[in-house]
Amino acid sequence: MPSEDNLRVPKVNTKRLSKLSCWILQNTGDGIERGEIVARFYKLPRLYCNFYVDPCFGPKQQREHDRKFRYAQPRVSMTLKRLEKRGLIQLIRHGKYVKRIRLKERGKTISNELNTSENSKKIKDT
Repeated sequence: MPSEDNLRVPKVNTKRLSKLSCWILQNTGDGIERGEIVARFYKLPRLYCNFYVDPCFGPKQQREHDRKFRYAQPRVSMTLKRLEKRGLIQLIRHGKYVKRIRLKERGKTISNELNTSENSKKIKDT
């Protein structure tokens, strides 16, 4: 007979989370900005008021940055929607745009589980 706790809280299979989902859950902590996810996961410099952080970007570098940025944005959006639908994160919006992300209780437990499993993998490798 399953316990009542197992019936109330549906489990999330952490093996079926994408690398981006795992990264978001592990690095959100108290909260993270959406732009910071793109900057840190995809290693793209952030834009401020449509100006590049590095003023020495040439036209070719700007086009390359824009191409990578257009690649990253829909993936981040879909990942955030999936995590919100699963009840792992809370999206804080400004109008219709997501500005910040916070972990819910279920997200925190999965984040801790991912961190401990990652630490155990590092210990096994050494």
